[in-house]
Parts: sequence; structure tokens; C-alpha cells
Amino acid sequence: MIIGFILNKKPFFFSAHFFSCVIYIGFYIFAGPSHYPIRVVAVQGVYSHVSPHDIQKIIDPSAKRGYFFLRLCLLQRKLEEKLPWVESATVTREWPDKLIITLTEREAVATLNHRFLVTSAGSIFQPAPDTFPPGLFHLLGPKEKVVDLLNNYRLLASIADAAQLSLAELELSPEGDWRVNLSNKTVVMLGNNDILIRFERFIKIYQNIFIPQHREPKYVDMRYSHGMAVNWQT
Repeated sequence: MIIGFILNKKPFFFSAHFFSCVIYIGFYIFAGPSHYPIRVVAVQGVYSHVSPHDIQKIIDPSAKRGYFFLRLCLLQRKLEEKLPWVESATVTREWPDKLIITLTEREAVATLNHRFLVTSAGSIFQPAPDTFPPGLFHLLGPKEKVVDLLNNYRLLASIADAAQLSLAELELSPEGDWRVNLSNKTVVMLGNNDILIRFERFIKIYQNIFIPQHREPKYVDMRYSHGMAVNWQT
């Protein structure tokens, strides 16, 4: 839209864009951060791995825009993208000068390749190593196979419970072979098929042979159809 005026018999034009700029500048002058600053920031939620310092570094540049010019969606996205432990964030304003941030933190159940963390749903994230919680079990394998690793770990762990054993590590090799590292340092090779059946067979052998003999195997290869190979711990 073009609006024209005649001044001294010479046309002078103002565009709609010009008027919108004037309105924006006027609004910024009277409603900008100098008149309506953010004075209070409240962070809500249960979180233990996200530091207040890291949160503040992300919030400060946005809060300086003031109450009316703060872009809530952008700040929310920055919190979720720059803080690996944050699963979701909501950002709201409260009149006249308050910013409310609610954070939901991820819950890790395992490590992946000793570099990443995994949630119970199979989501992968990479926070600083010094924030890794203790006591997690370890998964080794391709990132695209993390759901298979997680599901098989749960199934194998439930089978191991029968012999009061626990899994410390589950590995899937590039060739598709599965290997279990038990918490007693025993390594069990399961191959690339029928891994649950083979592990159940190992548990029965462990209960009926290894325990009565008071011997802990170092390495057990269950990839044989009608037998196994054992290397004993010294």
C-alpha cells in the first residue's frame, strides 16, 4: 500500500513499511526493557544435573530484551538445545516483571559406548562426562541399535536374576554378535541368533555346574549348538 501527499507541488510518498517501523520504534521506546525490564526469574522443576550457572548464561541475553520483547519460544528452544540434561522446558511471563521457567530433566538408565547416556525410552543425549550418574549399566554398539540393545539388556537381565547375577555390560558387535559381561567378570558370547535361549542355557549350566564347583568362568562361548567352550578364571 502506498500513500501519497503533495508538498510544494512535489509528490512525497510513505510506504506501509515506513509506518510499521515508526510504530515499532515508538512502542520500543515506551514499552522497551528500560521501562518494563525482567526483574525476577523463577526456575521450577526437579533437576540435579543442570547447574544454575548454565541456566543463567542462556536466560540473561533473552531477559535483557525486557518483558514485552522477550521471545518465549526462542528461549525455550535454547534451553532444550543447549542443556543436554533438559528434556523439555516451558517459559511463561507473569505481569509485571517476572519470567517463569519450568524444566523437566532427563533420567538416564545406561551409558552408550561410554560417551552417551540413554533414557528408558531409548533417547540418546551427550552431557558432560563429569555429570554421568554412578551405577549405570553399559551398552556398546551402533547408535541406531540402541533400542535393541536396551530391550535385550532388560530381557537378559531378568534371566540372570534367576542365578542372582547381574549384567554390567551388553555389547553388539558390527558383525551382529552379542556379548554379555556379567558383574562377576564372566564374559558370555551369545552369537547373532537365539541369544535368549543360549543365555537361559548358560544360566542353567551356571547354577548346576559352576556354582556347586565354586568356580567362576572367565569366558563362556555359548555359540555351539550342543555344547560350550569355557575358559576358567585363575
